[in-house]
Amino acid sequence: MMPKAAPVAETRDVTSKFKDVNDYDRIYETGRGYLVKVRVTAHPVTSTSLTFDITGSWAGDDGKARRFADDRPFIVQPDQYTLAPDSPVDLRAELEDARRRMVVRVDQVAANYYAAAALTNVRRTDAAEL
Repeated sequence: MMPKAAPVAETRDVTSKFKDVNDYDRIYETGRGYLVKVRVTAHPVTSTSLTFDITGSWAGDDGKARRFADDRPFIVQPDQYTLAPDSPVDLRAELEDARRRMVVRVDQVAANYYAAAALTNVRRTDAAEL
């Protein structure tokens, strides 16, 4: 049975508990207790679109991205949010929604990572073999 992602309602912004966090980063705690750091990066503005990358990482108790055994940071595939510059939206609210969706994704990735590590009768390889 696949683990279910923690509901967004159980996610809370805990950024204020951490020192030395960039202004463009937010740290959330999921209902499972995982910490997730989310970063929003704006692309250069053009006359035809506003585009933002939303990246998320499974964070450790220090608020920094956790590391795999080979020292790679535990960062999931980024999302991209694009809209026409004259769109009638609340951009601040839209980006917060995008952050929360990323938190749900990282929460699921972390849960699946633990589930996969607990499997028996599965041959393990290291990243160099892939």
